[in-house]
Amino acid sequence: MKGTCLKEKCIFWEQHELEGKVCPFYRETIWSNAESNQPIVCEDCAPVRSMFMQMDDHNNTMGVKKLTGEIRNSLENLKKETNEFMISHGSALNSMKKNTEQVLLEVSKKGEQHDIPLLHNKT
Repeated sequence: MKGTCLKEKCIFWEQHELEGKVCPFYRETIWSNAESNQPIVCEDCAPVRSMFMQMDDHNNTMGVKKLTGEIRNSLENLKKETNEFMISHGSALNSMKKNTEQVLLEVSKKGEQHDIPLLHNKT
């Protein structure tokens, strides 16, 4: 990470230095080095550093937006395929559902009548 303050090319720095003051945009920022975990002190110009950080945030936002679009598209494809499957196999699924409902009704009726040996209380 390099500092963004260019003292030798900055009009503000020269003007404030002649007056014996420090440039109002000058900031010393501390960053951590990813490789060595050592702190790095950078001499920064606040507007320039802010612009770089804003550009970085914008790029991150665009990446999130792209991924959100890809997820939305894949969900639309899944929805389309599920609908196609339900249309093509709908009659078979409906008959399976009806058969399951009939079996459950019969089991519950027999359970009420104590005709199922597994449901009897063994005393």
